[in-house]
Parts: sequence; C-alpha cells; structure tokens
Amino acid sequence: LRFLSWSPAMAAAAMLLLGAMLWFAWPSESLVPPRALGMVLHEEGRPALSSDTEPERRRVSVNDTILAGYRYETGPDAGLLLGLNGPTQIKVFGDTRLRVSSERSVRLESGAAHLEVSPGERYFRVNTPNGKVTVFGTSFAVEILADVTLVTVIHGEVQVENSRAFTILRDGEQARVRADD
Repeated sequence: LRFLSWSPAMAAAAMLLLGAMLWFAWPSESLVPPRALGMVLHEEGRPALSSDTEPERRRVSVNDTILAGYRYETGPDAGLLLGLNGPTQIKVFGDTRLRVSSERSVRLESGAAHLEVSPGERYFRVNTPNGKVTVFGTSFAVEILADVTLVTVIHGEVQVENSRAFTILRDGEQARVRADD
C-alpha cells in the first residue's frame, strides 16, 4: 500500500525527466528543407551552379530545384531557362551570371537575360551593377555591357532606376543605365 501512495509523485518525476531529456536532445537546427523558389526548365551546354553554402560549382540539370542564394553561370555556348514561382520565366543567355535572391528578386551580375514576369501582389525586382529594374508584369530584356546596363521592354511596363534618377519604360522602349548617370 505504501508503494501506491508514492505512484503519483513517481509519475510526475518521470514526466519531468522525460521532458528534460527531450529539451536537451531536440535538434537545434531546423530539419525543414528550404522552400523551393522554382525549377530549371531547360539547359544547354554546361551551365554551372554555386551558392553561399556550396561555393564549389556543380553542373545544372533540368528539373533541379531553385533555392534562394543560388548563382547560375553560363559559358559562351551555354544557356538556361529558369521557372520561378509567381510564375516567372528567365532565359539566361551565354556568358551570364545570375543570382536568385527570392521568387520575386534576382541579381544579374553579368551577361544578358530575357524575363517574362506575370503580374503579382508584389513587384519583381532585377538588380544590376548599375541600377534596379522594378517590374509590373511584363516581357523585357536586361543586358550588362562594359559600363552600362541596357533594358529593353518588349511588352508591358518597367521602372528603371539608379542612385540619381528613375524612368518608366513601356512597350518597345529602351534605356541605358550607368551607376551615376
């Protein structure tokens, strides 16, 4: 009978011990995989992929998942078609380096890309060494030359800006943007 009188206290102590073990044994890093921002739809040549966490370049293949921070590089005879959630399609031409920041933001570091961006609740942004392109849902091209970024609107509307000015481009218009001009 004495044993039965101690059982509630023993059960509470066992629960407390089990809780402490779970607290200290629980993994500190999240085991949830990063959210996919899209998928590689087409590749030609030998495009490469690197990231901040994986600086070593590896080959890109069709159906690869696109994650934030991925940097895509194409050689002279290579090309890519990236599909981002939203939906947005980015055709990456040869000799181009493009970094995906989010499903609504990329950085074109060098080379040329053609983008088809559908309208969304948030704007789509293309950052370049010379300025920013804010997209309202359109078809346009961005090309980085020696000291200038060339933005051409095929259909729709984009805002092009740098540290000194901004302008709105519409169907068939083009702008040359320098960092300070």
